[in-house]
Amino acid sequence: MTTSTADTPPSLPFSTFWTWLKRHNNCVLRVGTPDIYICDHELFHWQFDEDAEGNPDICLCFGKTRIAEMLIEARLIQFANLVPAGDPDNPEHVLVQIIGAEPGDDPYILALFLMSHSPTEDDLATLNCTFRH
Repeated sequence: MTTSTADTPPSLPFSTFWTWLKRHNNCVLRVGTPDIYICDHELFHWQFDEDAEGNPDICLCFGKTRIAEMLIEARLIQFANLVPAGDPDNPEHVLVQIIGAEPGDDPYILALFLMSHSPTEDDLATLNCTFRH
């Protein structure tokens, strides 16, 4: 994991974030890309899986019905940045930016996850990763 500085948010390997996310699916408030946002609702639940090519698959479901779905191209993913969501009423909320790029291109945000909290040191210890603020 990368150490954060004043200009650089703390980051995690995407695989670490994805494993943690699957254990905290009830903590997702919103998922999005530059083109789409999927918002949580008390009647819905989140499912996280991978498709046949290993691309992360994010689904919002009502019972067994998929309400919305988003795929992230795994080949583009580089890492996950964790930044404060900037909500003064909910300071524990964290925005997770999935950063990636085509080879030779500048990195950009592939996807965003608004979470009700960030991974704790204990969470990351179970995933064999450290988190520095």
